[in-house]
Amino acid sequence: MDPRRLANAADRETNKTRFRGVITKLTEAGRFPEADADEAMMQYIAFMDNVAVKCRAEFESFDTNIGRIDSLFYSHMAAASSSYTKLWVVVQQLLLLSHGQASVERGFSINRQVEADNIVGETVTARRIVCDSVRVLGGVTNVDVTNKKLLISCSAARQRYLNNLEDEKRKKETEASGRKRKALEDEVANMKRQKVALEQDVHSLTTDADEFAIKAEKEHKVTLITKSNAMRRAAKEKSDELKVVAEQLDSKLLELKNL
Repeated sequence: MDPRRLANAADRETNKTRFRGVITKLTEAGRFPEADADEAMMQYIAFMDNVAVKCRAEFESFDTNIGRIDSLFYSHMAAASSSYTKLWVVVQQLLLLSHGQASVERGFSINRQVEADNIVGETVTARRIVCDSVRVLGGVTNVDVTNKKLLISCSAARQRYLNNLEDEKRKKETEASGRKRKALEDEVANMKRQKVALEQDVHSLTTDADEFAIKAEKEHKVTLITKSNAMRRAAKEKSDELKVVAEQLDSKLLELKNL
């Protein structure tokens, strides 16, 4: 679908045939509703006959090196009118399709040229921006080195570098603090579960000890007294352990509060 090919009827018919083939492929792949195929085709014809002809000069002078094809189609097809909604869906599908790996491979090639040992991702991005800008301008000799904004930016590069170092330092400190807080929170949560379990054990042992004592008094059995005393000793040990855990928990909570 090339709106710039409006020179003769043969090209127009070729475009229609190709667009019809595109719709067929999209419907077969389940990417476009078959029920909307005819309407999309009619909208395409209307767009070519009206918008593309009217804006022929703009389409023919469009430069893909400095302009975005998606913005061009959106401005004339989606933003300007609601008459081409089905057509715009098809165009969106086409714009999202992969058109080969050539541009990606060129990008990798440029990355290899700008890479160095221990280089960080931000530096690669910055160098790629410079390379792309020089390419768009048509070469290094076309760069305006007298540009005031460029000179100011270059003179402030050192300060931006120092600011970046400070940002990275603060980021690492924040991450370290976050990891420490997370470890403390996990430890506190574990101690709280341990405290609850000990409290339940103490309550259960004390209750059983009382029941055995009452039963021993009624039945006059020494063995029941022995069991009751054993459970009370176990409850005492659990109580002592509970006290230690409670003190440790209070200490961790205070540390977490002051972090």
